[in-house]
Amino acid sequence: MDAALVLSIASSTAISVAIGLSIIHRANQPDAETDRLAVKRKGAIIAYRVMEYRGGEYFSPVEQVRWHDGKLTASRPPSLINTHGIYCFKLADDPRIAEYLCRGRVLVKVALSGRVLEFQTGYRAGKAKILEVINV
Repeated sequence: MDAALVLSIASSTAISVAIGLSIIHRANQPDAETDRLAVKRKGAIIAYRVMEYRGGEYFSPVEQVRWHDGKLTASRPPSLINTHGIYCFKLADDPRIAEYLCRGRVLVKVALSGRVLEFQTGYRAGKAKILEVINV
């Protein structure tokens, strides 16, 4: 085998291993971009979300997760490398809310805490607590 080809294969293998280790390292470490997006405020952040209400209990409409005593903690903290977190709207009059409201669903005001990522029109939070039902 040609020495240049062997060197090329060895170099590309080393690069692949280095990239792989870098991705693993980033997945196991809080990344700077997520920390930049994480909202750092004293107290809770107020937001809004659509919930299902049945049998006297609240459920997340997409994942069908029951909120115990009006509270929920995400299965994993939200970050830019995952889709975990409790999704909420910033404003109660966000026009997209109408797409989710249907029979058996209500709009609630929630207090967000833990790691909270802020985006243009909403949040992804680590924890949420229902404060009030806006409509029934």
